[in-house]
Amino acid sequence: MDNGSHAADLMRFFAGGEFEVVGAQFRPAGMTDLDKVVDFSALLCGPDKMMGYLEAGGSHAGGRALIEIAGQKQSIVYDYGDTIRWFRNGNWETVQLGKIPSRFHRQAEHFLDCLEGKTACRVDVAEAQKTMVVLDRIRRKALGLA
Repeated sequence: MDNGSHAADLMRFFAGGEFEVVGAQFRPAGMTDLDKVVDFSALLCGPDKMMGYLEAGGSHAGGRALIEIAGQKQSIVYDYGDTIRWFRNGNWETVQLGKIPSRFHRQAEHFLDCLEGKTACRVDVAEAQKTMVVLDRIRRKALGLA
């Protein structure tokens, strides 16, 4: 529910819709104490027959986190780096995002700007709730409850 919230939120943003959780797993395997879950992966099915893969965690080599979406007309691969691989118009493109000082630097900066009244928050409570619903579905699937 912590680190995965960012990945799940980005997945929803890239896909433009909600996902059904097809499969999920935690690492360490079989972990039921969510405070001790380090990593997770999930296979998702989304709008217009879109398939998605989501991976997030703190113990992957290099702090790996990955979002992959395969759609009928477009696909995207993002690993929290400074580029996105995007398949559109029949070709894979590399989209340069620019250098990011740290994975969540822009999010933290935006949050502080919101607190100081410099800007309106980009994500409201209703959108945050939708992300938490996805994460709860992942949790339930990984624990064999769904």
